[in-house]
Amino acid sequence: MNHPERNPGGLLVVRANNIKVDKELIDAITFYKPLFDMRDSKKVKAVLHENGGGLTITEPSVPTYLVKEVVEIHLLEGDKDCVPTQQAHSIAATNIQTKEARQDKQVHLMFPAGIICKLDHFNGKKNRKLKNNFRMIETIVEKRKSPDKDRVQLTPFIVWKLTIDGEARHLEQQASDDSDDDWDAASKRMSSMQVSSSTAP
Repeated sequence: MNHPERNPGGLLVVRANNIKVDKELIDAITFYKPLFDMRDSKKVKAVLHENGGGLTITEPSVPTYLVKEVVEIHLLEGDKDCVPTQQAHSIAATNIQTKEARQDKQVHLMFPAGIICKLDHFNGKKNRKLKNNFRMIETIVEKRKSPDKDRVQLTPFIVWKLTIDGEARHLEQQASDDSDDDWDAASKRMSSMQVSSSTAP
């Protein structure tokens, strides 16, 4: 957490002290995990270690589009001499899709010494899975003279929040009991937006 930019997979981890929750001050850790392909949303999982000293994050080995849209990716290259590369890519994509052991990877994130976290629903049994809170932000990739011609993209990400130092209460207290509600709402917002893919100046 002293150097959050060094965490793997674009994961940004920040600590905030003295957050007021229910008239009580607590310290908290917030995790921001980018989603490179929205179809991977249900495959990303975070589990708190039994001793509260870290997380195990499971995520796809590669984003879905790299194994599903092989032909489309190589059409973008516009180079007909890349047939061997496309064939090698197709073979790799097929191997990933047909071999379960190649589909996911795990990252073990260890908290600095002295930082222990707990979940409100962790009762000493096996349930230490964090709730995925899905969010989407519209970002301007290229600003142009007219706002309606700005090149924009929708960037999805996951937020996890934990309290520190023996607090047996999860910081995130939302009405939804499951992340599917957040994801469905975000998807509906996204479906009403149009993102330009034009490359013309």
